Amino acid sequence: MSDEKAPRRKLWLILAALLALFVVVHSSCSVIAGRRLASLAEQMEERWGDMSWRSLAPAKIERADNRAPVLRAAAELVVLEQPQRKTVGDFILFRGEPDMALADGVREALDDNRLALGLLGEAVKRPGSNWNIPYRKGPEADIPPLLGMLNLSRLNAARAVLAVAEGRVQEAAGAIEEGLALCSSFQDEPVLIIQLVRIAMEWRQLGALRELLMRTEPDGPTLTGLQRRVARNNETDGIHLGTLGETKVMFGTIRDIANGNTSLVKTDLPKAMRSGVVTWLMRPVLRSDARAYLEKMSGVLEDQALLYYRRPVNPPTREPAFYQVMTKLYVPNMLSATQRGSLAQARAMVAETALALRRYRIDHGGYPDGLEPLVPDYMDERPVDPFTGAAPDYRRDGKGFVLKSEGEELAIELPTKMDRVLVWRIPH
Repeated sequence: MSDEKAPRRKLWLILAALLALFVVVHSSCSVIAGRRLASLAEQMEERWGDMSWRSLAPAKIERADNRAPVLRAAAELVVLEQPQRKTVGDFILFRGEPDMALADGVREALDDNRLALGLLGEAVKRPGSNWNIPYRKGPEADIPPLLGMLNLSRLNAARAVLAVAEGRVQEAAGAIEEGLALCSSFQDEPVLIIQLVRIAMEWRQLGALRELLMRTEPDGPTLTGLQRRVARNNETDGIHLGTLGETKVMFGTIRDIANGNTSLVKTDLPKAMRSGVVTWLMRPVLRSDARAYLEKMSGVLEDQALLYYRRPVNPPTREPAFYQVMTKLYVPNMLSATQRGSLAQARAMVAETALALRRYRIDHGGYPDGLEPLVPDYMDERPVDPFTGAAPDYRRDGKGFVLKSEGEELAIELPTKMDRVLVWRIPH
């Protein structure tokens, strides 16, 4: 009988030994991956600050001073169905003079949304903005009504362009200033999709601003107010802020799963993914994925900290391993976001410079031959094109001027309409 049990006991001993070996190897890999991840996280915290979600929330603002709740109400009141959205969108394509055949449709859309636009006017009277996003929820955090905000920005830009076409200069300037304040409400929110939406909203307002300068003659104080608003709206590099926020959230999510804590992670994860055994088994892989993700994102953040022209061209990259899922899914999308951030910087720089040039002409009777005379009376410092590191391309053209950023070539390569606001031909 004992002879019959001997092979079975031997098999169990072999299995126990293999299991013990697996546990030892697994634990060793987990500890090594954890230490390497902790070391990299320390380096990133030295460079970028606290990597936890607690560092994400903007400064609190008293409700009476916070424009975000009013803007949320305005965005939720917007009614812009597809036919009207197309009419409004076609009216603000910025391909020359607006198509006045669409004006009646635009007026109808504006009338349908007069309450939302009225709330926008009330909101911008408040000095600050904080959307009170619960960042502790990680990827599950509720974000503002982005589609409503986009539609509100479309309506506001159309309102400004229509006012320009009808010669209502001060009304147009006021609408543009409200639109820029709408954009700045997202300025301090460290969420990449929010910053991308902010860029999309801003280019429409800057397009309307270009229409204002091309076709009308605003007075000096109006130009000064608009210039201050453009400058204030771009004090923060939104794409860099959003990328850093995404990095912190994704790092925290992977780390929570790896440590067996899924309470702050997406609740619709498969039940198996939320079990302690599975997370323990996956811990070395998840920690390795988190480290690879942080390495890649560290490079992206360093690139974003540089002006576009100083960034490395085709830097050497290493393909992530097959199990580094987060790295494969999220990092490639950052290149396009980084480029769009540079384009946003260029558009704001061109807009601010154009306003300064118009103010100079009012005071001196003509435009300067170069941009140097604008400093320090009309601009705090010499404008710099992020795509060249030099001043933007400027020349006098008859009674007006042409001003453009070299980012125009990159914008043409991207599937975007934003390049139309990188070149300003002001005829007077």
